[in-house]
Amino acid sequence: MTSFFIIMFRICLLLLCVIKVDLIAQPFIKVDPTNSRTGKLALSDLVESIEYIPLETNRDCLVGEIEGKRYFEISQNYILIHYRKSYSFFLFDRKGKFIAKIGSVGSGPGEYLQHLERIYGIDEVKQRVIISTSYPSRLMYFDLKGKFIESKEIDKNFTEATYMVLSKDNVLIVHPGMSSLKLYPFTYDIYRDNKLVAQRIKTIPYTMAHSNTVVRIGFCHYWYDNKLHVKEALRNDTIYIVDFKDNSFKPKYLLNFGKYSHTTEILRDVYHYGEVMKDYARLEELYEIKNNILISYLFQDKHLYQYFDKSNNLLFRFNSVTGIPNDFDGGLDFWPQYQNNNELVAFYDAYLFEENLSRQKQAPKGPKPAVESMKKLYRKIDPEDNPVMVVVKLKQ
Repeated sequence: MTSFFIIMFRICLLLLCVIKVDLIAQPFIKVDPTNSRTGKLALSDLVESIEYIPLETNRDCLVGEIEGKRYFEISQNYILIHYRKSYSFFLFDRKGKFIAKIGSVGSGPGEYLQHLERIYGIDEVKQRVIISTSYPSRLMYFDLKGKFIESKEIDKNFTEATYMVLSKDNVLIVHPGMSSLKLYPFTYDIYRDNKLVAQRIKTIPYTMAHSNTVVRIGFCHYWYDNKLHVKEALRNDTIYIVDFKDNSFKPKYLLNFGKYSHTTEILRDVYHYGEVMKDYARLEELYEIKNNILISYLFQDKHLYQYFDKSNNLLFRFNSVTGIPNDFDGGLDFWPQYQNNNELVAFYDAYLFEENLSRQKQAPKGPKPAVESMKKLYRKIDPEDNPVMVVVKLKQ
């Protein structure tokens, strides 16, 4: 019996060592908001092309600021916008032409209540738009002309989820909502075609007692190298790759803000968090390109835009207060809201282009057709128009 315990003890030690080595092996990204040098990286170093797609403006599809990835979905041929101030969904084609309004507020067929969750997706194979609603929990299906097809009751976890991520293969990653977060704070459920295929997939655990009463910060996700990368919504600083072959979360990077990181105590104090949050770094978005990792976060009530150089493990800030300096075509300095492998996408209010024109100080370095295209957009756009979708294609 003694020898059995000795053998088991050695096995446990070996497993711990393997886990420790696995964690240590992950690249460590250290961020210090008060101590970073200014780098020289700009759009001309990264960009192969930039496409500007103004969304059509008319009385049937008025859209204001599009605040982030939670409020739009993009497929190969379509753009779906959720304008939360009017509780409306609008479908455009990839050239910005308005196609249809999707559903309307109400309780009848083809209508939804105001308590909307996120856009679920655009299914081009089955030629339909899918949105998720709550009270009751359901998925609503519309064709690509806006006609209501049907609705289906769905798992309650969908509408109670803290965060949801839709993959390209109609796979949904669901982070537990308030009712189950206390019991399963570091797990995800995975659905394929609306059916649960993996439940409570574990990530790396960390100390977070009473996690159902904490402030959630820093969730983000992006597609790079055809892999879905996820940063959790709680205090864990690990960036994972989601492996859909075995439905696992594999650690890739470790992100650390040092003494400016949120502690467990800070996140638990939900009533006073707003008073102290400015003194700590709050991750907003993270994206990955060939040689760099793009990081944006909030510190001292300022949005900071930086990049981590993978080759020398150094962090730099961009020489712009609004993103990556645009020395390519004379357009706006750029910061993505969404990444699909080699494409970065963002939406900008139309009036910002007019403001930018008056501030231009240097000649763009990009090819002449790109510069002329930007000038044409400046002449054409009206400050009161719908937002413009900017698609940046990166160099390989």
